[in-house]
Amino acid sequence: MNSIDCQLEQYAKDFQVLVGLHRDLEQRYDSLSTSHRQLAGAGEVLRSMSPRSQVLCIVTNLQGDILQATDRARATFEQPGKKMTNIQSVVSKFHASRMKTVFESLQTRQNQTPTQLEEVLLNPGNDVLNGHIYIASPLATLDGGSGNVYWLIQELNKREQSEIASDPQRVRTSARRIGAVAFDIDGSVVATDVGLRDMVGSGGANMGDIKLSMFHISENANAASGMDVLSEVRQTGQWQGEISSIASHRLAFRQWMTVSTIQDAGGQVVAYAAQLVDREKMLMAERFLLDAHYHDAVTGLPNRKYFKEQVAKRIANARQTGQHVALLSIMLDRRQWIHDTHDTAVSDAVIKQMGERLLTLARGCDLLARADEDQFLLLLAGPHNDAELAIIATQMIKALSEPVTIQHQVLQIGGSIGCAMFPQDGSDLPTLIKNAESTMRLARKAGGNRFGLFKHSAHPSRAAPSPPPSAPTERGVLDQCDIPTINMELRA
Repeated sequence: MNSIDCQLEQYAKDFQVLVGLHRDLEQRYDSLSTSHRQLAGAGEVLRSMSPRSQVLCIVTNLQGDILQATDRARATFEQPGKKMTNIQSVVSKFHASRMKTVFESLQTRQNQTPTQLEEVLLNPGNDVLNGHIYIASPLATLDGGSGNVYWLIQELNKREQSEIASDPQRVRTSARRIGAVAFDIDGSVVATDVGLRDMVGSGGANMGDIKLSMFHISENANAASGMDVLSEVRQTGQWQGEISSIASHRLAFRQWMTVSTIQDAGGQVVAYAAQLVDREKMLMAERFLLDAHYHDAVTGLPNRKYFKEQVAKRIANARQTGQHVALLSIMLDRRQWIHDTHDTAVSDAVIKQMGERLLTLARGCDLLARADEDQFLLLLAGPHNDAELAIIATQMIKALSEPVTIQHQVLQIGGSIGCAMFPQDGSDLPTLIKNAESTMRLARKAGGNRFGLFKHSAHPSRAAPSPPPSAPTERGVLDQCDIPTINMELRA
């Protein structure tokens, strides 16, 4: 083969390597994109469903004249010494024509239920760059002949305000809340949004039959035992807390409810406005974000951050109770080679299977985490001496030595483990991790597929020598039946 052929052959090999790297990057990009979408979705749920301390609600006639409002709405939109008499005075100039269209639509369908909320922007001072921006949605009245329009108002968050500032003409239908409803002075529903109608309607209830007094206050809420929401808000003027059901219809209704009084121009309470936020969805979003923050995406195990936080607490408890705990640093011997010679899917499958094997050996009182690309950390509760620790470490070395079959390929991985025990080998978490990782590196340097027990010179009882490690095989791992134990003395 001449030099040109050799060069072409090398080019072909290099090209295949580049193709593999490109495929690897594509897979990582897809994985990151999926994670980003999920995190963004969870964040949007929390942003949009964050409970408000008070409800902003304005009641107008079909010409926009303000008849009633909650205290918070008046305080938000009225200027000092100047009362707001018409809602159109605070409508963003970019939505003035839209507000006119909304009123015309409401006038022509007083007896119809809107299938979609119409939204307009309120911007006191008409400064979309520096002022606060609010979104107002008309609720559908059950009594179309009353001529009143109940506007539920919410302030946009910073991200939404920046979107509006860049595109003031933007109009959207918001899904920011699960339910909004207005009650008359007796607690009967007079207006509601589509979200609450769908929710209650799915339980076989008619909105006209629902009353504020039917909402059960959850046991978790801070309210007098047995008191309904209507009684509570009549006493305090406003109320917020968790509700669990609508009494007469036995509907599962775990929501966060905020209720404020609506007053006329003379300050007389004439109605109530309420917002409901789905607590289950909020908790699910919070759990998802916490999982993403504290857990590894590939294995589902806790990450190093979570491990450190939890182990610090357990060490503090062990110090008080005199219990023994041990920290194991576990490094996969050949996972980096797998990563360099196979695509991401194979590499991730290897780390996942290794994590599952270790998790099978861990007990419920132990804590296993993925600390790095090739590393796990394990906190063991209760080993009293080296012998007990050696038994557990030997089991883990054997488990990591078992071949892994991925995509019809049999791969040999193996692992190196460093062990440090509290309080002998360190009285705090940083010291334990440092000593365990140092011992693990020595075990790996000695040939891998073995473990080491950290031995401090101040503890001669741990210095008993063990048989020297056997030489590694050609593939860099020992036979499954030949798992030596080595004690290593570390010097500063």
